[in-house]
Amino acid sequence: METPNRNLDTISSTPSSTTKEGVLVRKEDSGSTISSGTEVGKVLSDESNTAEPSTSIEKPEFIDTSNSSLNTISSSPSISSSTTEEGGSASEEDNDSTIPSKTDSVLTIENNKDQSVQEVESMKLIPIYCLYNDTNGEHLYTVDANEKDVLYHQHDWGYEGVAWYAPASGRAVYRLYNPSLRNHLYTMDTNEVRVLTRYHGWQSDNNGRPVFYSGGAVPIYRLYNDGLRGLHHWTTDKNEYVVLPRHGWKQEGTTFYASQIGEPIQTQYASKLIYNGQFYSVRGKYGRMIIVNKKHPLRSDYHPGEDATAGVQVRKLIGDMQKLGFPISSSYSGFRSYSDQTQLYQNFVRANGQAVADRFAARPGYSEHQTGLAFDILNSQGGSLTDASVRWMHANLHRYGFILRYKQGKEHVTGYQYESWHIRYVGKEAEDIYRSGLTLEEYFGIPGGGY
Repeated sequence: METPNRNLDTISSTPSSTTKEGVLVRKEDSGSTISSGTEVGKVLSDESNTAEPSTSIEKPEFIDTSNSSLNTISSSPSISSSTTEEGGSASEEDNDSTIPSKTDSVLTIENNKDQSVQEVESMKLIPIYCLYNDTNGEHLYTVDANEKDVLYHQHDWGYEGVAWYAPASGRAVYRLYNPSLRNHLYTMDTNEVRVLTRYHGWQSDNNGRPVFYSGGAVPIYRLYNDGLRGLHHWTTDKNEYVVLPRHGWKQEGTTFYASQIGEPIQTQYASKLIYNGQFYSVRGKYGRMIIVNKKHPLRSDYHPGEDATAGVQVRKLIGDMQKLGFPISSSYSGFRSYSDQTQLYQNFVRANGQAVADRFAARPGYSEHQTGLAFDILNSQGGSLTDASVRWMHANLHRYGFILRYKQGKEHVTGYQYESWHIRYVGKEAEDIYRSGLTLEEYFGIPGGGY
C-alpha cells in the first residue's frame, strides 16, 4: 500500500531562544519565573499598585461579542487584558510603532488605477503565519517569513499556513514568551506587558515592539487551557471556538480583529491529524489517539499486536458481563494483521460484491483491528448479541475505556453500517466521547465517510 504523505503538522520541539538573523529576537534575562501552579490574572491598573510584586493577581474576563460572562481561570500564567471587544488599551505612541516585516510579506490588494496612493497603502495586508508544536500543543503566530522558515526547517515546528491577514497599522499587538512555561502570549495591553515582564518571568519578543496590529471586521477568538500549562489559542474559526471546549479549553471571547481570514492548511485545532509514517493520530485530552477510517489508513507493515491495556480491559468487560448473566463468549475478535484483513476482505467481496462488502468490512490497511485497539464482542451461543447484552454493554463501555465505534444512523460519518459488537479502546476520554453522543469523527472534527 502506498504510504500516505507526511502531514505538515508533525512537530516536536519548542521555539529556539537563540537569536538568528532575520528572526524575531527574544530578549533573554534572568528575571524571576512564574510556576505553573501560581494563580495570575488581572494586570495591575497603575504603577502604584505594582510596588510590591504579587504572585496572585485576580484575572479579569475577556468581553466577547455576546457580552456573556466568562469563567475565571487559575493555576496558570493566564493574563487577560482589561479590554473592550477590541482587546487592549495600547497608547497612541504604541500604535505608531513600525511592524517588523519583509517587503515580500506584504500583500497589496489590487485596486482601480484611479485610487490614490494613500488608499492603496491603507489596504495593505500583513500575512500572519501560523506554526504548531505537537509536543507541547502550542501555536505560534508571526509576520516574519524568515522566523517561520527557521522554526519549521530547523526546529521541527509544523507550518499551518496563513492564519489571518492583519492591517499594516492599527492597535498594536505584542508578543511575550515565558521560557519556564514555554508559552507565548499575545496582548494589546501595555500595562499587562509591563507587569508580566517585570514580575512574572515573561520576556518581550521583538525587543518590545509590536509583532502585528489589530484592526478590521474579522473577530479573532481566544481560548485557554489550564491543563496544558495555561496555553492560549487564537482562531478566526467560529466552529473551532465551539468545538474546543469539549477538549478542555475555555472560551475567552474576542481578543482582537483581523482584516481578512487567511488560508490555513487546517483551521480546526481540535482535528489536527498527525501522520508519523505508520498511522494518523489526533491530540485528545489525555494524549494522542490513533485514528483509522476510510480517509486515514495504516501502513501495511504496522503490526503492534493486541494493545496490552486494551486487552486487559476487554477481558474485564467480558468477565463482568458474564457474571451478570449475559451470554457473552470469552473469545473475541481482536488484532488482525494487514495480511489477515486482506484475506478476510477478499472473502467478503467474493461473497457479496465490493460495494456491499465496503459497508461492513474494511479494506486492508483501513481496519481498526490492525491497531490492536478494536474488538468484536461475540455471543457465547452463536449469532448476534442479545438485545439485553447490547443495551447493557453500550451503556457501560465507557467505564472500561471503550466506545461504540460504528453507531446507528452514522454510516455517512464513520463509513460503516451500525455494528453493535464493534468496540474501540480510547482510554480515559471514553467517558467524554460517550457523554457527547458523537462518533469519534464528530467528536474530533475528523473527515470520515467513504474512501
